[in-house]
Amino acid sequence: MQLTKNLTVVPVTEDDMLDDVAELHLDAFAGHLNTLLGRGYIRAFVKWFIRNKGTIVIAAIDENQKVVGYALGAPVGYSTRLNRDLCWNVAVRILTRPWLIFNARFWIVLVERIKSLIGLRQDAPQASELPGPSMSLVAIGVASAQRRNKIGQCLMHAIEGGARDFQMRSLVLSVYENATAARRFYEQCGWRPCSRATKNGDVLKYYRLLDGMQCVALSSEDVH
Repeated sequence: MQLTKNLTVVPVTEDDMLDDVAELHLDAFAGHLNTLLGRGYIRAFVKWFIRNKGTIVIAAIDENQKVVGYALGAPVGYSTRLNRDLCWNVAVRILTRPWLIFNARFWIVLVERIKSLIGLRQDAPQASELPGPSMSLVAIGVASAQRRNKIGQCLMHAIEGGARDFQMRSLVLSVYENATAARRFYEQCGWRPCSRATKNGDVLKYYRLLDGMQCVALSSEDVH
């Protein structure tokens, strides 16, 4: 799908662009915990979405056929299966990177993954209050040298179109409260917060309704 004169958004397959997408993820999300697990984990992470039904795996390609952005989407509830399927991959990465145990965020993410595996955590606590079915925007990233070129907006447009193709009625995502640039981008794209931060660095939930849908029970007390 060509969205601008010089930008095309296409599906990602295992045989085409997987390495380029993994490399872009390492650049776009530098410093995030999953990038600290290395390129091998990122390849397995993206490949999981490619191999599972009902997911969206897309890349933005410029006029030089270079991957300059990518995005992932999956139905709400995906994380339990993802964490189960990749748990051994993660374990191996941690064993070869013992310094990760000194990273405070590592323990926070590890606890959340364990909760997901045993069914104590949902992808979005407010999902029951949104029109369903609902899809999670798992990741959206743009090459650091290509930001401010509206690539993110093009990817967001494509994700929303793909969600509609899957008959989704709403979208949800998670973002750190102190990620002000990301939050500003989501809000400019029409997303709204549906949870409140209790301390700096908390994870917030955002939602986006599709095709004129309305929330069932979100009130002003639910948003910050």
